[in-house]
Amino acid sequence: MIRTQLHLKTRPGLVQDVLDFYEERGILARSLAQPGCLAAEIRVPLRHQDCVVISAVWDAEPAYQSWLANPERASAANELRALLDPAEGALGDAEVSIIHDCRAALPGSSAN
Repeated sequence: MIRTQLHLKTRPGLVQDVLDFYEERGILARSLAQPGCLAAEIRVPLRHQDCVVISAVWDAEPAYQSWLANPERASAANELRALLDPAEGALGDAEVSIIHDCRAALPGSSAN
């Protein structure tokens, strides 16, 4: 499994606009409908103003690559740019990590 994290720096005061954008367009629902997507979430870090993090878990990197190639995703990304800080540049690449053991975070697992 892999986890992807996309850190978005919004224009000042537009965090809620980005959250609304994702909800109105059903972007997380569409990513979850993509074969191989196991989970997706949007987070707003408490200590970073004007930042949104989109995170997803994929069964393998090819599933994530299929999502990147999805034309609906590309269309939404073009619209999303208007809400992002232009000083940060383009959307950029997501951080991709291999998940080695997700059981350690589960309540009642032997790692607790």
